[in-house]
Amino acid sequence: MTDRRSFVQALAGIGASSAAAPGSGEAAVEDGREYWIRQLARLAEPVLANLAQGTLKRNMPVECAGGNEAERRRFSHLEALGRLLAGIAPWLEEPLAPGAERDLQQRYAGLAREAIGSATDPASPDFLNFSDGEQPVVDCGFLAEALLRAPNELWKKLDAKVQRNLAAALASSRAIVPRYTNWLLFSAMVETALATMDERWDG
Repeated sequence: MTDRRSFVQALAGIGASSAAAPGSGEAAVEDGREYWIRQLARLAEPVLANLAQGTLKRNMPVECAGGNEAERRRFSHLEALGRLLAGIAPWLEEPLAPGAERDLQQRYAGLAREAIGSATDPASPDFLNFSDGEQPVVDCGFLAEALLRAPNELWKKLDAKVQRNLAAALASSRAIVPRYTNWLLFSAMVETALATMDERWDG
């Protein structure tokens, strides 16, 4: 747990000043939005900054119940990216007035695009697992949800090569036959995202 906490805290200060509470001293009280922007920065910074630099697999601790770390290492990095982006995508897409929050938003939108580029480039040290085992179909579903929630920031602003790599990565998850449960919905999200990309999709 210490390694994981250190990883999250290492870069958490980035952007925190832009979400600092108003006032001065211990009596200062932040409003709800400032609090949540600070939490967003704490979660997003270590994942997106490392993945954008190709260092997520090297630096991100992997934890799991039962001690099966090798198995979890196959999936944890895509899990971190997909679920993080699904959560912050509406904020990335939201038109904001000029100011500190918008500056932070634009930083994370740019890092998110770089992270997607690294995650989907077969030549990258952080190329992620989209098709081996069962779990990737779940987190491909979350990544697809992020693209649907923030199509301008997370799809249209990608360069053509990254768009091709991303579409290929999502399509590769078809190698995984989803369980006949709610997991079908993860595959459906992937196909929906591919349809919005004007890629071949399974209706």
